[in-house]
Amino acid sequence: MEYVRHPLIREGAVLRREYQLNIAGTALRGNTLVVLPTGLGKTVIAALVMAEVLRIGGRVLMLAPTRPLVMQHVKTLRSILRAEPICELTGRTPRTERPRIWRGCPVVVATPQTVLSMMKEGHRPSEFSLLVVDEAHRAVGDYAYVPIAREFLEDGRGRILALTASPPSTREGLREVLRNLGIRFIEARTPQDPDVRPYVAGMEIKVVKVAMPEKWRTLRKTLKEILKDFLSKLEELGLVDKGATRGDLARLIEDLKGRLDSEPSRRGSLFGAIQLATAALKVDYALEFLETQGAEACYDYLRRISRERRSRADSIVVNHPLFQVALIQAREAVREPNPKLEKLRSLVAEALEGGGRVIVFTKYRKSVQVIVDALSEVPGAVPVRFVGQASRGDRGMSQREQAEVLEAFRLGHYNVLVATSVAEEGLDVPEVDTVIFYEPVESAIRSIQRRGRTGRRRFGRVIVLVMEGSRDVNYYWAGRWRERRIMSLIRAIRESHPDKVPKRRWNPFSGTGTVQSRIDDF
Repeated sequence: MEYVRHPLIREGAVLRREYQLNIAGTALRGNTLVVLPTGLGKTVIAALVMAEVLRIGGRVLMLAPTRPLVMQHVKTLRSILRAEPICELTGRTPRTERPRIWRGCPVVVATPQTVLSMMKEGHRPSEFSLLVVDEAHRAVGDYAYVPIAREFLEDGRGRILALTASPPSTREGLREVLRNLGIRFIEARTPQDPDVRPYVAGMEIKVVKVAMPEKWRTLRKTLKEILKDFLSKLEELGLVDKGATRGDLARLIEDLKGRLDSEPSRRGSLFGAIQLATAALKVDYALEFLETQGAEACYDYLRRISRERRSRADSIVVNHPLFQVALIQAREAVREPNPKLEKLRSLVAEALEGGGRVIVFTKYRKSVQVIVDALSEVPGAVPVRFVGQASRGDRGMSQREQAEVLEAFRLGHYNVLVATSVAEEGLDVPEVDTVIFYEPVESAIRSIQRRGRTGRRRFGRVIVLVMEGSRDVNYYWAGRWRERRIMSLIRAIRESHPDKVPKRRWNPFSGTGTVQSRIDDF
């Protein structure tokens, strides 16, 4: 095995991979967006670029959206770079220590919110020579990355290196990221690219379909009748078109809320319309719970609405003539075995044969515990819950608890991690043999991030559970389409981008070519 040699990279720390060296060489030439699947070494590329910037006298500011990600990057960079100290800067850092860290550390890894706070006190990102932006797809709208990059770019002397596994899926979204970060070059790779393929074990992606039980279909029909009634009333009011979607309802509610202050004489009718649209949304969520999670999740949701009636919208739902019918049908439907859970048990049992490890992803936090309980019955399975921090009705997990669970999973104390989206983005989740989607996801970003948990060093399997005849099917195909669109967008924009990636790239990690000798040359 051949390792990268550089005066500021620890000996034996980085295996030589040509695509990483090529991308790092591009990043040293100009502001670069790196699009690389999870597990292919975006942080290593950042470390390579940092090493050269530090060698010629520069300093580095790296941004990551959460404190756990900051801590993870600090740990990784300390294992690669011969640079002291590498410092973290987050909301937990005492304010009295922040100026010393900002001015004195050659490498600072920070949350963007903390950097914004430093900027208000007169500190400038342009004091650094390199700005590394992790999870760069967030650099849109009013997210904190945007004003930080704007100030950094105003100085015009430094470089920006932007990293993501999952860029925006729309042309305008991608262009906004490029514009906000002043991107000159785009370096995108997939596991199929010739220079990446030797380093990827590959994966099998399989869709497993399950049939919807008869009692579930009966309940679904009743819920659809209730939803149809609410939508018909909104159509009669001229507020939505026929076939309105959840997105249409959400936009309508926001629009109506915005008109409450500007049209005080119509507050009563506007408020009534808001509650009716909200009631329709609630029924749509009940349908989603049924079709993607199962009758138990749907029944719990309907029962909670019936018991609590926290809003007028809840009362509108409960007072519908068919609501009690739906509640009784849901109670009956719960008695039928959940076909997804049954199939999941057999899939996990198969995956664990021979000592494999599994991650099961689910969209809803309440489903996590249901799945953990179900998998606890599988011989040889030791499942563990992995969710985000506390939210309404759920105590969640602290960052310390998350770190402890991941370490226990890494050490083999658990062999099945049942997780929500918190395990999708960035966190150092150990590689597994099998990733199972309990339900498909519409988001290309989330799908890409989930799949990236397998197929790196050894062959992996990705299994997507789909309930036949449900919105699972729509979500699956929507996600696939968006993923394809992302890559075609990147190719199109990369080809039309004014600055093409240079074909001949000098590379300070290869021992050939010319390197800068001073930070002024950078």
